[in-house]
Amino acid sequence: MNYTMEKTLSRNGGVTSCKIEVIADGVVHQYEYKGSTDKKTATRLACKGVLSSLRLKETQDK
Repeated sequence: MNYTMEKTLSRNGGVTSCKIEVIADGVVHQYEYKGSTDKKTATRLACKGVLSSLRLKETQDK
């Protein structure tokens, strides 16, 4: 599987926003997390959301 991943990370007024977008086999999977956590945790939670989307797509293809 070939993929590209883009990450946008920002913090404004105590709210951290992390948007992960993955294009895998021509399908776009994206997830955005907003909350009052640090940047590392926000990135992990956004990646977890994208990973669950990728897993769901894989099980639907079978």
